[in-house]
Order: sequence, then structure tokens, then C-alpha cells
Amino acid sequence: MATSERKPVKTRKAHWCSYCGDTIPAGADGTVCESGFGLYGPFRAYACSRCVPYIDEFWKWCGGGECENTEAYFECFMDDEHPGWRSK
Repeated sequence: MATSERKPVKTRKAHWCSYCGDTIPAGADGTVCESGFGLYGPFRAYACSRCVPYIDEFWKWCGGGECENTEAYFECFMDDEHPGWRSK
């Protein structure tokens, strides 16, 4: 993933987390917006507050590159490195 910018945001409308797939409600605190150019061109993606602490560790686990299905790879990463994460 070639992220050019990652910044904290307070969402104005509902979004989905590009890492875990959960809905991020409007007005959620701790959300991060990532934008830049990736595998398929420009992108904008949101991460919920639960996934934000793991983003850098996840991309290191992926080898620092891009992946076609972030949500599936993130689930594998979390199951391997942080078992029980869905119950937190």
C-alpha cells in the first residue's frame, strides 16, 4: 500500500472500515482516513478506532507491499498475531 497521507478524522457520515469491514458510524472518534495511490490508482480508505493501533504492524506483516484484499489479509494477520481480537 502506497499511502501518501494518513490523518485522524471525525466522520460526518457512516463509512466501512477497510481493515475489519465493520461499519464506522457518523461522528465516530478515533477514525483514520488514508488516501493516496495504490494498486488500482487513487484511493481513500477509512479505519475504525479498533483497527488503527494495528495498521503499521499489519503492513509490516504483509511485507510492506500492497494486497488485493486488505480485509481478508487483515483478518488472517489479526488471527495469527492477536487471537481473540474480534471479541475485544
